[in-house]
Parts: sequence; C-alpha cells; structure tokens
Amino acid sequence: SGVALALEDLLRLLLKSYDSLFVFGSFCDGWGSCLSKIDGSIDSDSDIDITFVLKSNSVHITADCSASETSQCLEGCMVADYEDGHVKYAKLTSRGDDLRLSDIDIIPARHCCSYPRIELLSPGYRSHISTQTLEAIRTEVLQVPRCHAVSASPPGLEGSRMRVSTTLLERIVMHNLSTVQGQLFVLLKFFIKRHISSKVSGLKTYMAKNLLFYMLDETPVEDWRPENLLSLLKQSLELLVAMMESFDNEEVSDPTQAAAADRRLEAVCMRHFFLRDAVVYLKKDHADKRSIVTETKTAIDDIQKIAQVFEAGLTKNSVRVVHLHIALQPLIYFADVMQFSKGEMNFKCKEIFGIVWEIQSLMHREATPSQCQPVAPEDFARVLQKISELEGCHEVVKKCLTMMAHYKVGMPIGESRDQICDEEFGGVLCPEGDSTLSVKEGKAAVMKLLQRCDSLGIEVCHDRICAVRSLQTEIWQLFQVLSTFLKNCRRSSLPTDTALHVLDFASAALLATNFPFPVFRTEGDGWRSSEVNFARNILMIFCEVVGTEDCPALRDWSDDEEEEALQSQ
Repeated sequence: SGVALALEDLLRLLLKSYDSLFVFGSFCDGWGSCLSKIDGSIDSDSDIDITFVLKSNSVHITADCSASETSQCLEGCMVADYEDGHVKYAKLTSRGDDLRLSDIDIIPARHCCSYPRIELLSPGYRSHISTQTLEAIRTEVLQVPRCHAVSASPPGLEGSRMRVSTTLLERIVMHNLSTVQGQLFVLLKFFIKRHISSKVSGLKTYMAKNLLFYMLDETPVEDWRPENLLSLLKQSLELLVAMMESFDNEEVSDPTQAAAADRRLEAVCMRHFFLRDAVVYLKKDHADKRSIVTETKTAIDDIQKIAQVFEAGLTKNSVRVVHLHIALQPLIYFADVMQFSKGEMNFKCKEIFGIVWEIQSLMHREATPSQCQPVAPEDFARVLQKISELEGCHEVVKKCLTMMAHYKVGMPIGESRDQICDEEFGGVLCPEGDSTLSVKEGKAAVMKLLQRCDSLGIEVCHDRICAVRSLQTEIWQLFQVLSTFLKNCRRSSLPTDTALHVLDFASAALLATNFPFPVFRTEGDGWRSSEVNFARNILMIFCEVVGTEDCPALRDWSDDEEEEALQSQ
C-alpha cells in the first residue's frame, strides 16, 4: 500500500494530475497482489489499476437529489439517470484495451458530483466495521466526494452505461484491515481465483472483496481471531452460495422485458456491499450458475484440504524485506500528457547513437545467452571504453548500454547486474513479531528509500512527493536510445525473436539501474519474471505504440538528425 501511494504521488506530479489520478486494485490495497508471498511481488495474472478521472463535464446523478441540490450543480454537469449502480451515459473509450497491457490496467473515468445513497451511512444502520473506518468513509462520501464512473455496463446493455465506482471507499476499508481480516481476504481470493475458477468459469476476484466487506459488517470484533480463520472462510463461501441462489427466486416486474431480465438474473452473483441497489455480475461467457454454486459447495466441503494446498504454496521470506515495484510504465503510456515543447528535450549526447550501432552490429546472430557466439575481447573492450567516456550522458543510459554489451559476450545476467549496480535497493524492512506498519508509515518508508536514488531526484514535503528533479530527463533519454536501437534492428532485418530479446535485455537494464525494481530472478535457462514483462511493456509502448507521431519528445528528433549522428561516428 505504501509503495502504491508513493507511485500515485509520483504519477500525479509528473502527469500534472494532482487530484484526478488514482492507483487501485490489490497492489494498492496491500492484500492479495501475490498469493504466494508478501515481499512486494505481483502475480503474473494480476495487474496495477491506474484510474484517470476526467473532470470536464462531470456527471450529475439524479437519484436521491433534491431539486435545490440538482439546480446548484447543473452548471457544468451532465445529468444522468441512475439505476442498478450505473448511470445512463455512453462509456469512455479505453486506449489501454487496445494495447493489451499485461501488468497495467489503464482505466478512464468520468467524475461524478456526488455518490449515490450509501446504506452503510444511513441513520440507525448497525455495523461492526470500526468507528474510525466508518468516519473516514463518511468524510469521503459527504465532505470531499471524489466519486467517479467507469466504463462497465450490465449484460445486454453494453456501451450505454457507466458503473459508479466505490473504489475509494473500498480502499479506506482495505487500508484498515487487521492481520486476520487481511488473511481472510487472501484466502477468499485464492479459493475463488485459483480453485473454483479452475473448475468452472464465472466468479471474479472482486467478489472476494465484496464478501469480505459483508463479513466485516456482520462479524463482531471478538470473533476475528486466528483460530477462527477457517470458520470465517466457510461462512464467507456459504454467504456467496446464499446470494447466488437468492437471485434465482426473483420475479421480473416488467413482463415485456422478461427475456432480457432473465438473462441478466442468470448473470447476477451477489448484492453490491456499498451500493445495495446494485448487483455484482458474473464474468462474461460464464458457466451455468448452478454449476458455479455446485463447485462452491464442493469447495466448502473440501475447505481444509484446499487451505492446505494454499499453505503449501506459500514462500517463506528469506529476509524481512518488502521489495519495491515502482511502475514506470504509466509514465511512458501517457507520454503525450507530459507537455514537452520543442527544444525542451535537448538530446546533447549524439555520440550514443554510434555506440548503439556498434552494439547492434553484434546482433546478427541468435541472441540467446546459451547460443551467443564469442565476441573478440578487443571489440568488447572498445565498446565499454566508449561508453565510459560518454559526456553529457545520464548514468541510467550508460548502464543500459553496458548491460547490452555484457549480454553480447554471454555473461550471465546476474553477474553483469552485480558488476554494474552501484548499490542494491533492498526494500522496506518489515517490523518484527506482531508489530505492523500503518499505510502512512509504509509510504514514508518507501519515500525515504526513493530519496536515496539520486537519478530519481525526489523531494518530499508534507508526506507527499513534491518534486522529481531528474526522473523525467533520465527516462526520456534512455528511451531515445532504445528507440534508435530498435530502428536499427528493423533496418537490419533482425528477426522478431532477437528484437524481443533486446527488449528483455533492456528491461533487465532498467532493473539493474538505480531505479528501485525488485531483484532479478532466473527461470530455467532463460530469464523471465513478471518484472521483466512489466518493464518490457514500458519499452514496447514507447518504441512501438507511442512512436514519433504521438510523442512530441521524439518528434523533435527526426530520422535525418539520427542518420547524421550515425554517419559522424
């Protein structure tokens, strides 16, 4: 959670989106982003949700508003009817859907001027959720509402609705969980995502969170004890079954809409916790609901055995460290948001292009660590010498080039990383025993660690990142080099597989720099990890998708200038 909030500060600052960008999902919640360890890793089938809230043309939700309230906020707002947790408003187009990002989910959202009715805050409502958490939710809903709607429609109404999001309310709850409550969520997510969904399709991981909220609401504080964990898990899954079965008995109010309503009822899983007038639907193309209920009941019967499978898959941390996973990908994806004017990105070190070409000239053979042909020592030494003598070049670029050169002589990735790194960014030290860090304390520890990284140039004031002196320049110079490298690869008709190895390798270079990525891991004879794929997405987006048409910084560096620089070497 602390890492995610630090990332949120960083993105808001660099993208000038101070109160309209949010990091959501399990990564920010602090629970369940990885189901096998708690060292800051993210599972390969999980992602980080980055939500951009568009403030222009805010949506005014007509439900539960008096005439005076409506008239006060109509100016500059678009009135939209509200029903079933959705507003009748055409969805926003998500560019992220087209890019098929594996680690980042970019979510455009429309600002709403207020939340719909939240039953949890109704007078007389009794809840076992802590008073502190309820007050924080009340403040968000009534005093500083940051409600927004995202592109999601009920079955059969695709494209005509936007779903009102309660992610900010959910984040408040998730950041105030006890250890046992967090463990229940992780177990629920494992049962739903890894076990039940492997038998039958339909359940979403969000349902684990929704179930947790109901359990927090209904379970007395004294029952949240470690010895009750399996009992609480069983109650949660039984609640899931009861909710799915309850909707099978609902009658359709409008007979003329019976067919469409029946299809929607078949897709209904449970009642939304915060928006009680809304429901949570099963996945698209889900299996028959009865088969989902059957598999859930079977999981309840086998709860002890499945829990043992979960326990057997846990990785014990060798050290009490949570590694950082700062996501730079959104910075590149939204590169055109950064307002670079012509000349602002003055790429002074044109000598780099000649060195890039020399390294690229070694790429005409199969580029895998096991099949690399020997490179003449004098050629290798010459390239390293030129890299070290570069002037006006940021260290992150030098390290990237050096990693590429080491790779070409067949040096194992771990050895080259150890030789190149100036220091190891370990991570945040976990407290011992039963001690815990609050989210605020975790964020402070992360920012303190980030401040050690000179290449980031981060300044902190009032518990927020307020300046990033050099990150912008470091990142853009690096990707100008990589862009040139890939252009040369294409001009030399380099095989696609080889180009992908280059991308992986450049990703490894990112991990080896001062940037606080997790330790690189090996797998078999190759080198793959979620971090590498994550970093590869950065390069793919920048070099292949954003390109020169959408990126002002690259438009200012023309192909003619590049050719001139190459010919001068």
